[in-house]
Amino acid sequence: MARDSDGNPKAQPAGVRQLNGTEPLLPGITVRDFWAWAMGDLRLNATRGMLAQFLVARAVGDTRPNDEGWGDFDVLSPEGIRIEVKSSGYLQSWAQKRPSIIVFSSLTGRSWSPATGYSESRQVRADVFVFAVQTCKCVDDYDPLDLTAWDFYVVPGSTIQATGQRSMNLTRVRELAGKAVPWAALHETIMAVNVPALPSSS
Repeated sequence: MARDSDGNPKAQPAGVRQLNGTEPLLPGITVRDFWAWAMGDLRLNATRGMLAQFLVARAVGDTRPNDEGWGDFDVLSPEGIRIEVKSSGYLQSWAQKRPSIIVFSSLTGRSWSPATGYSESRQVRADVFVFAVQTCKCVDDYDPLDLTAWDFYVVPGSTIQATGQRSMNLTRVRELAGKAVPWAALHETIMAVNVPALPSSS
């Protein structure tokens, strides 16, 4: 176990090695096989959320090699814009009688630090919110890899903060964001959100 100069276990983990999928995991099985097993269905809620986050990260040029998972926000642009990504869709990976109602939750949260733990109050922790909607409503047409089936709504974090809401439906998001933009216009739209950055939660 790694220890600091006082002999105590180090709280900060070592840097994570970036995997490429070819690493052996079991005899004849690689990390890529695990990825395909764990994330092969991009319709699953958790996986779809990771896909939306990845799309936004690539749109703005986030240079970080991995998703942090525990961070106060999802995506960081090279300009320092902290972006929270919320995703939803009408169709799920299970049988449905009707399309799902689009609702985005956890718009605020308690910040966490390894030194102090969780903050006492909930707050908006990003400069910009991107609400990503997978728009397909026909199960036969649902292609998770179809980028044209995604709508993106961009809202300043300060606007979310001013509402005082911890969740909101798609109608409310549209009221705040206006017209949805395609992935190709996402970077430009995020850069055009000219509002003061929220205070850092660190």
